[in-house]
Amino acid sequence: LGIFGRGATAKLDVVPGKKLDNNYSTNTVDLCPVGALTDKRFRFKSRVWFLKRAESVCPGCSRGCNMFIDYNLAPINKVGQKRIYRFKPRHNADVNHYWMCDYGRYLFPQTDENRLLVRVGAGLAPARPFDAIANRLRASGPIAVLLSRRSTNESLWAAKRFFSQVIHPADLTSDVPSGGPPDEDAILLKADKYPNTKGAELLGAAGSKSGEVILKAAADGKYGALVVVDHDLPALYGELAARAISKTPFVLYLATHQTATAPLAHAILPIAMFSEQDGSFTNFEGRVQRIHQAVAPAGEAQPEWAIWTALAKALGEDWPEKSAEDWLASIATLVPGFEGVTRESIGPGGVVVGHDLPAPTRKRW
Repeated sequence: LGIFGRGATAKLDVVPGKKLDNNYSTNTVDLCPVGALTDKRFRFKSRVWFLKRAESVCPGCSRGCNMFIDYNLAPINKVGQKRIYRFKPRHNADVNHYWMCDYGRYLFPQTDENRLLVRVGAGLAPARPFDAIANRLRASGPIAVLLSRRSTNESLWAAKRFFSQVIHPADLTSDVPSGGPPDEDAILLKADKYPNTKGAELLGAAGSKSGEVILKAAADGKYGALVVVDHDLPALYGELAARAISKTPFVLYLATHQTATAPLAHAILPIAMFSEQDGSFTNFEGRVQRIHQAVAPAGEAQPEWAIWTALAKALGEDWPEKSAEDWLASIATLVPGFEGVTRESIGPGGVVVGHDLPAPTRKRW
């Protein structure tokens, strides 16, 4: 970039023969002090002074860049019916400093596009929608579970409890490809496109088998039920996923979006996105960081931990945890390395957990 011309004819432009075209180019918009550089995906969509802001963490990779979610819930003063209008980097000297990659920045439309909005399944009574699913799981015989590393620490811990104290699956893992681009750079972007891989490991939800191994067993008719959390199996595994689902008598799908898996499932429970709930992620360095709810869950979606709680209650287990904060307290009490972790101790910058983790790497910016 440079200033070309003099006086009233001066203009901001790229150097002749060069392009401002990289995965961090939109940071120039954040840096521009006068508004000469603007983001065309945000321009004319909503006035800045009508936006509200929530602190959060980017879900685009295992780095966990700190960011703001800028949203507008008013029925006027905006273009269209979107709720979230942009992600902006939030300073954290130990994680991303002032920066954010464009890949993560432009994930913001996902909150309002192609969402799963209603529960689907035979026998789902409006007053007690989880009873039929819970009873079907209990009667299904061998169960395989594919958890998600997009889930918060709190939701993973609730799932771990459900599948250890209430239902005992034959196989459980979260080792499933993310489906995101595998690229990584030396600045911020990580090849692991899940925000909570380290959290799954520390909470004992990583599993010893891969998703592919479990699906091959499902394709051979090993399981009576398959529980899938927020994975588009046909997109990830192709024909293997189709065979596995067709050979499994009951498939329960918990997800945020409409995917090729949804029409193949026997029951669907919509779950809230990260921007629709409170909770925490653990980045690749073992730093636990909070996410804050910006907007309400879409349709009938709920935080994933709330669904495991409801399914447990339908089977006679009334758990005391009623919020993400309660689940974090349970983690801090029972998981080695998380001792003393609270919302307050995490604060705006996060806290490193785990006894055997290497010291976080400080970048030289």
